[in-house]
Amino acid sequence: AMEDFMDIDFGDVRKEKDEASVASKLSKSDAEIEALVVPDDTPELDRQALLLANGQKVQRECVITNLARTLRTYRSEAADRLFPVLTAQLASMDSTHQAKAADSLSTAAREGALADSDVSSHLVPFVVAQLAKGGAGAEPWVGTMLALLGHRLVPKRQLREQVLELALQKADPSASPDGRMMSAVLFGAIAAVVDNPSLVTSTFLDPAIALCQDTEADVRAAMCAQLDPIARGVGPAMAKQRLLPELLELLRDEQPLVRAAAFEAAVDTYEYWERDVARRRHSLLPAVRGVAEASAGLGSDGAALAAEDADMVRRVATALGPFVVKLFEDTANAADGGAGGVGGAGSPPAVGSP
Repeated sequence: AMEDFMDIDFGDVRKEKDEASVASKLSKSDAEIEALVVPDDTPELDRQALLLANGQKVQRECVITNLARTLRTYRSEAADRLFPVLTAQLASMDSTHQAKAADSLSTAAREGALADSDVSSHLVPFVVAQLAKGGAGAEPWVGTMLALLGHRLVPKRQLREQVLELALQKADPSASPDGRMMSAVLFGAIAAVVDNPSLVTSTFLDPAIALCQDTEADVRAAMCAQLDPIARGVGPAMAKQRLLPELLELLRDEQPLVRAAAFEAAVDTYEYWERDVARRRHSLLPAVRGVAEASAGLGSDGAALAAEDADMVRRVATALGPFVVKLFEDTANAADGGAGGVGGAGSPPAVGSP
């Protein structure tokens, strides 16, 4: 019955004149039908606000699932009407509904369903508030913020005063491990879009490096994935000086989870650290090769692999092919007398470059 109800949108409800007709189709009891009824003459946005605030679980879910479409259809009117209700009701929603709400708003952001003014006045403060609460409830909202940042929808002032400030707070050693992982992800996303090396260097490079050395393996692993955008965000010279030593240390981490993440980061950024092929191979290749060789040796004695070791082997094996291609390109460049790396012909553009 839940799946059947979710297939009915508010257009269907209007065609049936009221929710009671729909409920009857779903074989609801009289009491359930009465609970689902909203007066026929209720304006559409008022109807949705009412169902979101006081409706049954299935009604709330229908409103949340259709949130992106509603925002796209009614634009600022929907934002003004529904965001206050969503803010008031979110704490009472279960994790499934919160995740659906985050997904709907992520879709709205990606599809441009909101005007810039509504993004800045409603969506960004709303998402920042959910992230600030921390805990498991904040997790789905990280994706919404990444969608906003990735599509460059967060105004520069809000990015600095709200999003970056939140990331800095969550990076504090006294914050929870989940908060520090959130901070790592936000640092990488912010570095990818600000196009301002001095801002990255002066505000969150040091906290990001501290997260590379965090006591929690999950946090160190999360930071590995952010080394690429942060390195490109600060520029090659600063990245080589401050971040390359961190990457080399992470490649030697005691935890397989971290070594696997560091291996992936090293493959992604291999050309970036050194312009000269010989220097690049000297500085980074031994540590990368060490992780690959250690992974290849796991299980060679016939013993079953621990789950974390098996995951490392899988991730290293997946990244090994692209890494071999890069080594081949290095060899070709060396043979031609060329140079890869930053500024070389094979160098990937910095994140955010046109």
